[in-house]
Formats: sequence, structure tokens, C-alpha cells
Amino acid sequence: MLSEIPFALKKHMKCFDVWQRKFKLTFRFFLNLRKNYAPMISLSQLVRQFCSKASKNAEQQIRLLLMARFPQASIKVNDVSGGCGAMFDVFVEDFEFKGLTTLRQHKLVTNTLKDKIKEMHGLRIHTTIPEDTPISEPES
Repeated sequence: MLSEIPFALKKHMKCFDVWQRKFKLTFRFFLNLRKNYAPMISLSQLVRQFCSKASKNAEQQIRLLLMARFPQASIKVNDVSGGCGAMFDVFVEDFEFKGLTTLRQHKLVTNTLKDKIKEMHGLRIHTTIPEDTPISEPES
């Protein structure tokens, strides 16, 4: 039956066959990789290997900028991009936010980080006002 197929079509079928074999091998490789190494290596660890070393300090740089602007604040910065320095969660808790709307609070944070934001893919900001510390009554 193969002898009845024109030469040009045979050539394309041969190419398709080679492509199909390569695709199957590649697909099997990724399935095996996922099956064998997924319990040991998280996606963020795999992504982190392809990131630049300069981005490793991005969390610390953001934290320092925020600490300079909000010295009394409780600040937490998380790199949620797997270490690439592309996406961050920023948590700022400060009394300075008292009486301000959430939009105004976030604007204070974004104005502080406006130069760093240009280098980022995304930024999630969470701002809160600290709860008043309970006043302990003197013991009698």
C-alpha cells in the first residue's frame, strides 16, 4: 500500500513520523520528570534556578525602602514569583494609616516603591492599622 502513495506524500509522512516520535519522547520525558521529581522539587524551586542572582535581594531592598518611610511599622515582604523578583506581597501595619482610606494607604506604599515597581511584574499590597495594645492595670 505504501508503494501506491506518491513520493512527495511519502516524504511528508516520513517527516511527520519523525516529528511524532520526537514529540512522544519529549512528552514522556516531561511526564517522567513530573512523576519522579515532583514530590522533591516544587515549581518555585525550579523557577528560582532560572532567575538572576540580583533579584534575590529584591525582598530586602523593598523592606528597607518601606522601613525608611514607615519606621514604626511592622513590615513583611514576600517574593511570590519563586525568587525571580517579579511579584511581591507586601504587608505593612502602621498607626500612620489610622483615619486613611485603603486607597490612600496603598498610595502611600506605592509612592514609596515607585522606582522599584518599574522593575516588577506585580505587587499586592496589604495595609492594616495595629490594634491598640491593652493597658494592664496595676496590681494591688
